[in-house]
Amino acid sequence: MEQPSDTVHGGQVIQTLQPGYSLFDRTVRAAMVVVAAKGSGPAAGGAYAEAPRTGENIDEKA
Repeated sequence: MEQPSDTVHGGQVIQTLQPGYSLFDRTVRAAMVVVAAKGSGPAAGGAYAEAPRTGENIDEKA
């Protein structure tokens, strides 16, 4: 499951819903987790950052 987050970068685990288990170095049950949605986080300006307007140039070099 993915969830927008303003505190962690996209792809990082936010919450563990159900722990995973291993037995003799083999996965018995994988963990069930919530991860931050890609494009969210402090570097991206958060999940609810304002989107650029149409025709607005983001890259200064272009």
